[in-house]
Amino acid sequence: MTPAALLIGRTAERAALQAVLAQLGDGLSAALVLRGEPGVGKSAMVRDLISSARGFECAVLTGLETESRLAYAGLHRLLVPYRSRIDQLPTAQRIALRTALGLIDGPPSTPFLVGLAVLTLLAEVAQAVPVLCVVDDAQWLDLESLGALAFVARRLYAERLALVFTVREPPRNDVLDGIPEINLEGLPPEVGAELLRVLAAVPLDRHLAVQLSELAGGNPLVLREIARELARGRALPGLLLHEPIPVGQRLENHYRNRIQDLPADCRAVLLLAAADGDDDPRRVWRAAKLAGLPPEAALPAEAEQLVDLTTELTFRHPLIRAAVYRLAEPADRRHAHDLLASATDAVVDPDVRAWHLARSRVEPDELVAAALERSAARARARGGLLAEADFLARSAELSPEISQAARRTLVAAQSAIAGGAPLRAAAILTAGERYFGDPISAARALTLRQRIRYLSGETLDQIPLTLLGSARIFAPTDPQLTRRTLLHSVELAFATGHLISGITGPEVGRAALALRPPPERDQGLDDLLLTALATLAGIGYVAAAPLLRRVVEAMASPSSLSEGVPEWFVDGIYAAHALWDDRARRDWLERGERASRTSGALHSLQLALVCLATVEAQTGQLRSAQARTEDSLRLAESIGWSAAKVAVLANPELLAWRGFDREATAAAESLHAAANHLRADDINRPGYRALMVMHLGHGHYQDAFDVANRMRAQDSLHFDNDALPTLVEAGVRSRHVQTAAAALAELTERATASNTRWAAGLLARCRALMSDDPELDYQSSITELEKTTVISDLARSHLLYGEWLRRTKRKVDARHHLRTAFDLFTDMGAVAFTDRATIELRATGERPVANSAERTGQLTPHEAQVVQLAADGATDQMIATELFISTHTVGYHLRKAFRKLGVTSRSQLHLVLKA
Repeated sequence: MTPAALLIGRTAERAALQAVLAQLGDGLSAALVLRGEPGVGKSAMVRDLISSARGFECAVLTGLETESRLAYAGLHRLLVPYRSRIDQLPTAQRIALRTALGLIDGPPSTPFLVGLAVLTLLAEVAQAVPVLCVVDDAQWLDLESLGALAFVARRLYAERLALVFTVREPPRNDVLDGIPEINLEGLPPEVGAELLRVLAAVPLDRHLAVQLSELAGGNPLVLREIARELARGRALPGLLLHEPIPVGQRLENHYRNRIQDLPADCRAVLLLAAADGDDDPRRVWRAAKLAGLPPEAALPAEAEQLVDLTTELTFRHPLIRAAVYRLAEPADRRHAHDLLASATDAVVDPDVRAWHLARSRVEPDELVAAALERSAARARARGGLLAEADFLARSAELSPEISQAARRTLVAAQSAIAGGAPLRAAAILTAGERYFGDPISAARALTLRQRIRYLSGETLDQIPLTLLGSARIFAPTDPQLTRRTLLHSVELAFATGHLISGITGPEVGRAALALRPPPERDQGLDDLLLTALATLAGIGYVAAAPLLRRVVEAMASPSSLSEGVPEWFVDGIYAAHALWDDRARRDWLERGERASRTSGALHSLQLALVCLATVEAQTGQLRSAQARTEDSLRLAESIGWSAAKVAVLANPELLAWRGFDREATAAAESLHAAANHLRADDINRPGYRALMVMHLGHGHYQDAFDVANRMRAQDSLHFDNDALPTLVEAGVRSRHVQTAAAALAELTERATASNTRWAAGLLARCRALMSDDPELDYQSSITELEKTTVISDLARSHLLYGEWLRRTKRKVDARHHLRTAFDLFTDMGAVAFTDRATIELRATGERPVANSAERTGQLTPHEAQVVQLAADGATDQMIATELFISTHTVGYHLRKAFRKLGVTSRSQLHLVLKA
């Protein structure tokens, strides 16, 4: 375990220890006791303290159990370096200390006098250099030494001397009472998960890491032992359902003798409690009764302080439970689970009973396997996707029929993927590899592995071709699976773009159209998506547009997401984006976000957050985009995204609109590097849009033209509409008239086929840019865009129209449009475009004044998000649920926002935001 890893999550405790050194540096003294259970990190904390105590004298004493009955043995070891100073002590102190240390024969020393001698001695040493005295494992010191050092600690003030003790609990050692103390608790689940993932020698899903951290009580030593077990492949499926954690040899040895010395009946009761997991102590006693074990059988374990019987039977620490379980013979464990199953009501707790039955079986048993599958269905109904995966994985292990085992394994892996644990899904597939003997199962497993690659941040370029191969295998027997596989292949063709390998995007589209099963009577949304996107990729935009319209209409149906977020959720985003349907795209994403939160599907939630942040940046809701970007960054860390995947969250378009040119350029370059690393061209698209926004904002038309031209050249799938309006505007202004005309022709074809307000508004604006008499086209553009949610394009149309009016000497008419553009850009926070509008307004003789957005612009992104929700009528609890924060944090943000906005109540927020 690395020193840095040991200290994860200990910021506050480290600060308290560093404050001890600061007091020494200021000429004062200090004393501190670190209390905590075995393995919680006390020794690591003091080692870190010692390593940072530069310029101090460090005296270190470690308690030894073998010396705990030898009076003053610990003190003797501590003072060996300072023995020559003992003779300089006052006579009474000198004699008392020398006698206590066995240096001379004399009358018994009083603890008070010995303590005073030690204080005097160490204070004298500290006159030359401050002294840090660390007493580690103080519970093993002999009581005489500990008493003397506690005496010293209570009397320190200005000696430039510090005493820091670490003491293992339970039981509590009251000798050190009265000295300032820190109770070193186990790490919080998320922090413990981070430590485990640092220590583990194998990849580990965030969900499993959190679960193991909880089961370990956040104990770093236990987590290290778990990491070792993981490296040996011993901690695979089942842990999420509260099995005792694997415990390493060192921890086993720590409790072995104490457990094995207990009476047999006591050990049997403890094993029942360890196997049950503390969910219902009454079940343990019912099982004990079935085994003929009386309640008083557990009393010896309480006397040994292994369990607490105050209200119910609970272990003092999860590692005790783990040691009890592991030290039992396998047959005894199975018998305990069998008793617990018998003691569980099949109607009240069917899932608990099924799990205990599963743990009691060695041979396949279809009755138990089926019960586990029913438990999996109930878990899924509650949104417990990972619990469903665990139930099904164990169900597969107990399935007598290979085909049933394969089916259950594959569904378990799908559930783990949907629950945001792709590495866990991979482990389930690996454990069930022996079930995939037939071509269909093998192809399904291969398909899931490709999806795991996609979600885990591996390269994507070869996956479309692999999926097409699987679809050919599925085609004769399973139309629905064929359809899903083809859709995923097409989806990844759009994701990889020109970086695809082994096949081209258009070839994927045409192959998907050739392989797709005949449509069913009630054609599902997934089939509509497959046909529309395959047509877009393989044939072209005009042919695909009416199909995309059917898709968008079907997406609007409440039933489209009634069963949660489908694995092809991103394809709906692609369809709405390709059609220039801003409202359908946003509605699909917001509904997907809500459904993801409800079902706990973290990867689809992350996708929704990232896409919403990108959409909001593109359409002009920059403050909301900032808050969503930060939310997605936190969630990415939670679900273990790789560094390359995290790069896609930078939202360079947001940075470009806000005028952070250097950061936007860096983010776009980061996206480009990530796209090449992952072989995923769709990651490049926000970067291209960001650079186009940045260059257009500053009037750098040649640079904007170059970016748009590069983006268009890589669009083999007829998908990247974003480049066309920029090619027209920048092409006209940089004298690339022929390219601009070609882009306008392509835009005309697509916008006409699309027939959406957004597309019509962009087309009218581009026609105006290339027209000798553009006024009607500008007016048409504004009229169309006013009916959309795309504030950014509406503002740009007002700006371009106003610029043209001013250049034709119509200053009064120009002011209206330039002022509107100025207000819209100011509300957005679009710095460069606001500056452009300001310059143009001043040229008409008007000095623009910022509107009320100036005050709301003072809010941080999180404050703005909280304020907006509060203004919409959400309570603190509702806001906390929406944003994954505490109600205390909500109140904190609101108090700060109230001061900035000059309001005193929620009722005033709506007025301020609308002002």
